[in-house]
Amino acid sequence: MTPAATMPPIIHSRPLDGDTAVSVLAEAVRRRVPVQLYPQDSNDTILRRGAIRSSDAHGMVIEPIERSTGFPPLWRGTPVQATFCVADRAYSFQSVVVNSESGDRLGSVRVQNPETIAVIERRRSPRRRLHESTPVEIHVPTAEGELRIQASLMNASERGLACRVPARQAVRLSEGQFLWIHFQIPPSDDTFHLDGQAVSITRGTPDHAVLGVQFLNGDKWNACMERLREALATAGSKVLETAVKT
Repeated sequence: MTPAATMPPIIHSRPLDGDTAVSVLAEAVRRRVPVQLYPQDSNDTILRRGAIRSSDAHGMVIEPIERSTGFPPLWRGTPVQATFCVADRAYSFQSVVVNSESGDRLGSVRVQNPETIAVIERRRSPRRRLHESTPVEIHVPTAEGELRIQASLMNASERGLACRVPARQAVRLSEGQFLWIHFQIPPSDDTFHLDGQAVSITRGTPDHAVLGVQFLNGDKWNACMERLREALATAGSKVLETAVKT
């Protein structure tokens, strides 16, 4: 089954100037940031989750980060739209697949270098500090399988959350990574299962780091949005003054 799309909600996008676009792309390659590919005419289907490995005159190479074969093969000439994050900002670009894939194993994909890169402007949502902390279970897809992390919820909104992550596991995380998140917001008994993306990783103490997560749009988020709002309404009494971009 083809994975359901979880494209970040784009309020509007702003094209970058040439020098800035080059700098952002260079940083994305240096960090080998995760990227999602969609059809250009729709965001209903994820064509591929990968990581930007390199970029040269012949195009950009995106290597798979999951062993799943649930993605469809990509053929030469397929138009795609990509989204990725660098330094707490989300970007998108349009391109075309240069090489073709075949067989059961999904290999690296080369796409044309984008003519333009746009920064995605997202709506800001205030986060609510919770009366009590609660566990957060995080699943991170990797080329080797799956990394599981037990974290502690700090604050949340209908668009994202912040949680404490053990320092020894935080070093294995990077901005832009795609995550599966399971959590509750007491006193509600509802359990939320959402797709997300790491947008910030900040050292807190020698023992832990603070992970900022943006929930990704899609069927899961749409199905639980009202329940999430209801749970947040009774969870905490203080809305944080500093809104986080989510």
